[in-house]
Amino acid sequence: MRVKDAASVERVGKVGPRDTPETDPALRTAEAPTDKVSMEQSQEHRSMAAEVRRQAGQVRQERLAELEAAVKNGTYKPNARAITERIIAAAALDAQLATIARGK
Repeated sequence: MRVKDAASVERVGKVGPRDTPETDPALRTAEAPTDKVSMEQSQEHRSMAAEVRRQAGQVRQERLAELEAAVKNGTYKPNARAITERIIAAAALDAQLATIARGK
C-alpha cells in the first residue's frame, strides 16, 4: 500500500457515510496502472515455450531410449522403494484433492 499524505492516514477508519472521493480530496487516489501486453511479447513467450517443449521432448526421448536399452539388456533395475513412495505420494495427493472437492 502506498500512502500519499498524512491526511489520508489520519482519515482511515474515520470515513463517514457522506465522505466520497468527489466530496473529499483526501479520498481521491491516482488512477490504477494498467497491464499491457504487446503482440511482440506474446510471440516471444510462444517462442520460449516452444523451445522449452522441444528441449523437454529431447530429454524425454533420450531417457526413454536409455530405459529401453537397459530393459533389453537385462540391466534395468527399478528402485522398488522409490516407486512405492511415488505411488503413496500420489494416493495421498488424490485423497487430499478429493477431500477439498467434497468440502466445496
